[in-house]
Amino acid sequence: MLYLSLCACRQAPIDDPTLIAGGGPVSVLASSYVSNGDSQATLGAGAVTYVVCRIELTNDGSGPLYPVISHFYLSDRTGSRYYGIDAGSAVFAGISNDLSAIRPAAKRTFVVGFRAAATTMGTIRYDY
Repeated sequence: MLYLSLCACRQAPIDDPTLIAGGGPVSVLASSYVSNGDSQATLGAGAVTYVVCRIELTNDGSGPLYPVISHFYLSDRTGSRYYGIDAGSAVFAGISNDLSAIRPAAKRTFVVGFRAAATTMGTIRYDY
């Protein structure tokens, strides 16, 4: 019953790969905008939008890289940064990222969300 009510709150995602790009060692494989019924911590009521992306991170360093989801960030045209999350909302149900070390020159795919405006466009980067 709870699952059905969560699915009913979630609107269909908007998928447009041209709105979100990767920068540096990050490649965006797919992105979508998902609006759901999570409550906002602001004065205005309304749906919360997440930009959910499937991204590929390449370890371009000389040693192992231990990935941290919050080190991914989406930077928009105004310079605002939205930091990556993969839990805390029904939008992320079933997502499980591998956070073990990535050896040099290896790649790994992650699913990362960013709580942002429904009109956000920009670049995803990784902050070492």
